[in-house]
Amino acid sequence: MNWQSAELEAAVDKVILQEGYGCSVNSVVGDTVPTITSMVDKGKPDVVPEGAIDLLPTVAKQGLDSKKIVLAGNIIKEGAVYGWYIPKYIADAHPDIKTISDALKHPELFPDPEAVHNRGELS
Repeated sequence: MNWQSAELEAAVDKVILQEGYGCSVNSVVGDTVPTITSMVDKGKPDVVPEGAIDLLPTVAKQGLDSKKIVLAGNIIKEGAVYGWYIPKYIADAHPDIKTISDALKHPELFPDPEAVHNRGELS
């Protein structure tokens, strides 16, 4: 997956599979919804170190019920918090932003990096 804890877990899994079991390992960066959907539909990838299956409960249940995916364990038991976050400096400067609706009232504070890049403002 494309976040730090999953990157670390994938690196550890790779070492275990290669060094411990002699497997050939190909790591591919993914994201929760397309990766888990692909596992249920196509049986690939073979291993996902961490995935937020609560983001797609119907697909995950279908995969678990059909045994196309198997939950091997809970790698993160405590401390994981889902949410939308804003930088502290923005929160300090705009104490009125407490919800997603509040943030949406300030699109100038959250520019789309691709739009900025396409305008040539980033190098």
